Amino acid sequence: MANTGYKSFAWLEEYYQDDLSKTGQALKPNLATDPDYIAPVLDQTNCPSGARYYNTQLTKTVFKDNCNPGEITEGVELIVYANQFVSNISQADADNQAATWLENNAQIYANNSGVCRPQ
Repeated sequence: MANTGYKSFAWLEEYYQDDLSKTGQALKPNLATDPDYIAPVLDQTNCPSGARYYNTQLTKTVFKDNCNPGEITEGVELIVYANQFVSNISQADADNQAATWLENNAQIYANNSGVCRPQ
C-alpha cells in the first residue's frame, strides 16, 4: 500500500507528566476502543504521501435484456462520476477501475431500473 501521509501508533507507553519518566506500566496496544487511543496523525514532513490519481467520468447506455417477447425498452444510462476511484499507480489504473466497475454493473442496473413496455 502506498504511503498516505498519516503516522499511526501501534503501542502506547505511559509516562509521568511532571518529569516525563516512564511509569513502569507495560506497553498496551493502541486500540480505537481504548480511552487513551491516539488517532493517526497527518505528517507530510516525515511521512510524505505519494501521488494519487482519480478516474475521469464515464457513461454507458444499456438496454434491459430481460423483457418479455413483444416488449421494448429504452436505454438506461449509468454514470461513473469523476473521482469515485483512486489509484496510487497511474491515471490509467484509476480509469480502468472505473471502466471495470461500469462493465460489471451496467447490465444489472439496466435490468433493475429499466422499464419494459408493449410495442
